[in-house]
Amino acid sequence: MDRFEAEKRKCNRYHLPMDVDAVIGDTLIKSTARNISCSGLFLITRSPVNTGEETCVVFSLPTRDKPLKLKVKSVRVEPDGVAIAFHGMSPYFVPYFIEILNSGDMTPGTQPGLSFGR
Repeated sequence: MDRFEAEKRKCNRYHLPMDVDAVIGDTLIKSTARNISCSGLFLITRSPVNTGEETCVVFSLPTRDKPLKLKVKSVRVEPDGVAIAFHGMSPYFVPYFIEILNSGDMTPGTQPGLSFGR
C-alpha cells in the first residue's frame, strides 16, 4: 500500500477469513471474505460482478448472537473477487461496529486466532 492509499484509508483493515453470503443479481454467493474494515470487505469470488452493483451481505461477528445483514455496493472488481463498501449503516451502529472490529486480539493487518462464521 503506498502512502496516498494509506492516508485515504479511514478504517483499520483486518485480514480475517469469514463466511459471507451475498446476493448479486439473482445469484446467492456463499463465499469467504479476505479482509474487513469498518467501511467494507473484500469478497473472494469468481462470480461475475460489475462495479457499482448494490446488494446485501450476511455474516457473523464475535460478540453478536445474530448475523449482520448489511447493504453494500461493489467498488472494485479484481480477478479473485470484489471489494464492496458498506452503505446505509445507521450512524448509531457505526461506532458499535468499529468497537467490535477493534476488540479482542485483532491487530490491523494480521490474522488473529478468531473464528468467524455464519
